[in-house]
Amino acid sequence: MRVTHEQIPNTIKFLQIDFPALVLQTAGIEAKDEYWQQVVEQIHVVSEKYNKNGFVDHMLVAYSNYLSKMFNKAKELEKENQNAIQHKE
Repeated sequence: MRVTHEQIPNTIKFLQIDFPALVLQTAGIEAKDEYWQQVVEQIHVVSEKYNKNGFVDHMLVAYSNYLSKMFNKAKELEKENQNAIQHKE
């Protein structure tokens, strides 16, 4: 997974340009299938752009895991709020 000397310029470009752009495009997590399909497609495009850069791929996997975790956490909180509302009534 080590970034080679030749990969440093592209890795910096990924960190400064493409990763922030990906985050801006996908950070508004939604429950819709279209959203998750868009996330997968955009991650795939970025991964292909930086072909054979293990660091980039690990960062993309970590980001997709983060989105999934935050989505599940939001669902849990929503469920807890619904239960709390029902118990007050």
